[in-house]
This record gives sequence, structure tokens and C-alpha cells, in this order.
Amino acid sequence: GGELALLLASRMNDYGAVVAWTPAGHVWEGMSMKFFSPDYTPISSWSFEGRPLTFIAFKATPEDKAKEMKGELRSFIDLHHKSLSGADSATLEAARIKVENIKAPILLVAGTDDQTWPSVSFCDDIEARLKKAGQPYEVRRVVNDGGGHQSFLPYFITAVRGGISGGSPKADAWGG
Repeated sequence: GGELALLLASRMNDYGAVVAWTPAGHVWEGMSMKFFSPDYTPISSWSFEGRPLTFIAFKATPEDKAKEMKGELRSFIDLHHKSLSGADSATLEAARIKVENIKAPILLVAGTDDQTWPSVSFCDDIEARLKKAGQPYEVRRVVNDGGGHQSFLPYFITAVRGGISGGSPKADAWGG
């Protein structure tokens, strides 16, 4: 949700405030079960005006994919770091969500045990870019110590959990 919230707000001025729940500062590859098949072709998570947006492709090894298929992969953090460091500079720039274009206050929400992606470091990057751009709107961050990808605000219902999330229902519900 956070990736999409920032992406929409960076392209349209229709928002009075933006809440980016476990955000990302780049457009990422869409994942599906086809990701694990030999004939998989990477696709963007998002499109705009009928065209797929440039994205950061996952740099998953066959071993990573085999672990995920067996339920043995416990985190996608390294996959995201490898993917960012392996992307060329033109792709990194084209896939970057232009958060400095957002004309509204922003709330970033992340958990320190997010295992889906490194949302806290993504928040660091987003905040640094906003500061560098001289963002005139308020930017706040809620970091849930021990929370996973399902972290949100205090007492948010987090009983429905799936995939590689990290955290725990109790930590996710506390919210910082």
C-alpha cells in the first residue's frame, strides 16, 4: 500500500495527506506464482496511462526461488538489497518514486522486523530525499519496534497474516 500511496501522490495533486504504510521509494517488480516458473518474465507492479512503469527487477537466484517454493525462505530483505545494488543507475532513477513532487503532509509507517522488504531503510531514503528537496509539508514517521510488514497504527487489527511478514500480531498491533 505504501508504494502505491506515494506513487499516486507523486503523480497527482488530489490528496490532502498521504499515509504510506510500509512504503518503498521505487517501483518494484510485481510478484506472482509465475515468479517461480522457468518461463517467468518480469513485469512491473504498476502502470500509468496504460503503460507499465519502470521497475526494479528482483535478483533472485534459483536457490532463492527453490527455498521459497519449499517454504524455507524467511526473508526477502537480502533480495531487495541485491536488487537495488544490481540495478543500473538509469533504471534506479527511472523507477524512483518522485516523492519530492508530493504536495501534502506524509506519514510513513514501518516495522523494524519487516521481512517482506526493508521498509525502515526505505523510509530513511524517502525522508532524506524529501529533506534534500526542501519538502514544505510535514513528514512524520511511525516506526514499530519489533513490528513486521503488517505494522500499522496502535490497535489496528493484524490477525490476518500471510507470506513473509516478520513481526508478530502483538508487536504489529502495538504500533509505536
